[in-house]
Amino acid sequence: PDYSGTFNNARYLYVPNGKKGNYNWTGFALTMEGTPVADSDGDWKYIYSTDSKEAIITGGSKETVDLVIPKTLGQYKVVAVDNSVFNNAKCYTLTFEDDKESSAPYLVIGSDAFNNCLNLRIVNLPSQLKFVYGNAFKGCSSLNHIIYKCKRHFVCKPFSQWMGIPYKIF
Repeated sequence: PDYSGTFNNARYLYVPNGKKGNYNWTGFALTMEGTPVADSDGDWKYIYSTDSKEAIITGGSKETVDLVIPKTLGQYKVVAVDNSVFNNAKCYTLTFEDDKESSAPYLVIGSDAFNNCLNLRIVNLPSQLKFVYGNAFKGCSSLNHIIYKCKRHFVCKPFSQWMGIPYKIF
């Protein structure tokens, strides 16, 4: 069966349980084991994988002023914010909860994920940041500071420089 999945044009690959090591395909942001299932938890909408216990955020409140992206939804670890999920959100600050139990990078921020968040000023990114797709913060004209807790300078520094935004790496 075809286990590739596309949610809002994101590139995720779902593979049978126990077969993740058999797939070494480039071009996918994430490879997850199991069947994708849509679910919700309060304002959050997400797709989770039945076997890998990982979730991709596909929706959330655009009215929250201080937006906090959780590290888990239910029993599932949040591994991505899907493309275009928070377009035109009204948040002033954006914080990703840091996962103190994991040192490996896994979090992916999709293309246009926070597009045109005109009030967004500060973004706090977690140490687990793996990749930020292009235009993730396009049109965020008030964004003036990004704080990184990640150790992946090859992700953090070029992204901030490309955006022309001051940054701090902790």
